[in-house]
Amino acid sequence: MQSSKEIELMTSEKELVKFYKKVLTIVSVSQIFGGAGLAAGITVG
Repeated sequence: MQSSKEIELMTSEKELVKFYKKVLTIVSVSQIFGGAGLAAGITVG
């Protein structure tokens, strides 16, 4: 089941691209910080 907001997002390709870029940026940043945290943990531990 999709909410009306999700359906509205799917219909607008421009908005969808913007949404994907935002998600990709968030995932990339979290990966970088996660990797840095893991490296620091290994170095200290």
